[in-house]
Amino acid sequence: MAPTLSREDGRQTVAQALQLGEQTPNLDCIFVSIDTESLSYIHKKHPLRDRLSELGEATLDTRDIQDLHPGKNGAAWLSKTRAKHYLVSDCKNERFNHKDSRGKPLYQPNRFEFGNSIIIDRDELLHAFTKDLYIPDDTASKTGATIYRNIILVVHNTSSERKTLQTLLGLDIDEIETVSAIVDTEQLEREGLRKPALHSLCLNRLNCVPPFMHNGANDAVYTLGVMVMAALWRHAWEKQEKSGDWSFMSVVFPKWRVNGIEAIKALQHAIAEDTGGRCARCARYGHVEENCDGDELLIDRKTSEDTDDACWLATAEKLVKRVGEPVILKLRTV
Repeated sequence: MAPTLSREDGRQTVAQALQLGEQTPNLDCIFVSIDTESLSYIHKKHPLRDRLSELGEATLDTRDIQDLHPGKNGAAWLSKTRAKHYLVSDCKNERFNHKDSRGKPLYQPNRFEFGNSIIIDRDELLHAFTKDLYIPDDTASKTGATIYRNIILVVHNTSSERKTLQTLLGLDIDEIETVSAIVDTEQLEREGLRKPALHSLCLNRLNCVPPFMHNGANDAVYTLGVMVMAALWRHAWEKQEKSGDWSFMSVVFPKWRVNGIEAIKALQHAIAEDTGGRCARCARYGHVEENCDGDELLIDRKTSEDTDDACWLATAEKLVKRVGEPVILKLRTV
């Protein structure tokens, strides 16, 4: 059974896997972030009510970042992420106008930002996803026997994802032998009794609310990005606290500022290079506008809902908790 790691164990495991810190063991793993989307909010008489509509994956192989500096805002690392978006075939033509508490659409299956969606029949999804969790290690065996890579599963809200996978997909994640541990960003970034929502973590750790959340694969990418960016920030902060060394902070987070959208754009650019470009007309990957036969987008695809003040707002919130009353931060720009 793959354990869901506690806050401290999870942070330590992530730091070790990313080789952050002195003499950390090389866990040689692949982070696989997952997110499911189900139609629990539509009318109860609709035939797709409570059915699984999307399953998203985002992977980061620690071998790809070994001896690689994370770069400004972690862009060099996050650009090594690759994503996969499964859209169940009987949902692809559906349109729902339901919104979340922030007024954002809950149904965003056609807004995958990190590749092209895979349309899949419902009865084939379990096999496809299970296969994705068994990644052959091409360097491990010379005998012909297949050896699989070690996986650390990354989720936001373990209990919810476990339940969805079990009840709507028929998958017990504990039966996947390659999954050695589960890290939950809700636990990793938890402060006290408050369980942070994913969009709040994006604001705090990426300094932006990325576009088109509630798309399964987009959210998987954002969850992975939050985990990596938080680990980098903690490492940078600990280095200066322990030894007064600001070099890592200065390079990765200049002026103590996080700009995660830079890393997201770097990832999109890397995917476009791998696939032959990204069309400005239909926003799909693998071709450019002059070769596009798709419909022009009807909405403005904004890159982010970013805010320069997100990090400072988060800092102010922590100070309020510490001193018990509102505070005023006087910031000096340089």
